[in-house]
Amino acid sequence: MFPRITKRHKVIPLMPVSYQHDILSAAKPVPMTSENTKLRLVYFADPMCSWCWGFSPVIETIRDQFADRIPIQMIIGGLNPGNRQTLSDQAKQEIKHHWLQVQQVSGQSFNFDFFQRNDFIYDTEPASLAVISCYRLQPDSYMAFMQHLQAAFYTRNLDITDDRILLQLAESFGLDPESFRLTLHEEETRRITYLGFSYARHLQVTGFPTLFGQTDEVNTVLTRGYQALEPLTESIQDWLGSVDTN
Repeated sequence: MFPRITKRHKVIPLMPVSYQHDILSAAKPVPMTSENTKLRLVYFADPMCSWCWGFSPVIETIRDQFADRIPIQMIIGGLNPGNRQTLSDQAKQEIKHHWLQVQQVSGQSFNFDFFQRNDFIYDTEPASLAVISCYRLQPDSYMAFMQHLQAAFYTRNLDITDDRILLQLAESFGLDPESFRLTLHEEETRRITYLGFSYARHLQVTGFPTLFGQTDEVNTVLTRGYQALEPLTESIQDWLGSVDTN
């Protein structure tokens, strides 16, 4: 089963100043007005998380639906970075079970030829670095770029743990391939990426997708795990209403 929440709860974060500057302040996919500068939606995800792929149309619609009211930032939370173990047959069966669930609930497509791969290492670090590389080169596009990687992995069975594939996908997305290649291997890219992993752990984000409504003082959990568009929209509207009245 995938996780759901039945009501929102709040946590008080100790905000890492450097990460706020690098991600939450620097990445502004939608204009911030005087009315919403203290509010944001913060989306924790991973490019190799199947439930995030299922959630992709939902978060895209949420972003468009609330574009004139509140900005949304995405943080790569680190599903399984640095893994060095090949997938066992048991692990393949578990992942396949998740994929079937996601497909049934969300309607997203999957290419099950993936499970014919031998000796695949499910390391989420390369794809995470790739998303942050896009963020550094073209901040307004990094959420779309993650969807580009997800579609390649889940529907085309492309290996997004391979730098060569990542470079091809960056070029097909419209990024300058040489700039992307250099940025992918820069220490600053790794630093920002791992700040995201640390920030997710700091806020006790243990699964993806997770969406917070955030003010300068408090986080409100809007969903932990997949949530359909209509109930999630209602949760966001309720949160905005409660913030407006405080």
